[in-house]
Amino acid sequence: MKIFDAHSDVLCKLWQNPDLDFYKEDKLLQTGFTALEKGNVDIQVLACFVPSQVPFGRRFHTVLEMIDIFY
Repeated sequence: MKIFDAHSDVLCKLWQNPDLDFYKEDKLLQTGFTALEKGNVDIQVLACFVPSQVPFGRRFHTVLEMIDIFY
């Protein structure tokens, strides 16, 4: 069976902790590349969750940083 997961906060976790790596297995991420392969996930939606402590004027820039980290 193929899986479609419609929400993951992995971008926020990568942004908060630059030492994490999406392509290495790490329990802190919960949704890394290895876990997606093992779980037979075909589609994963990555949410751009911005923590409330980020100042309002920096929130859009924070989302762009998260996207840059992933690419």
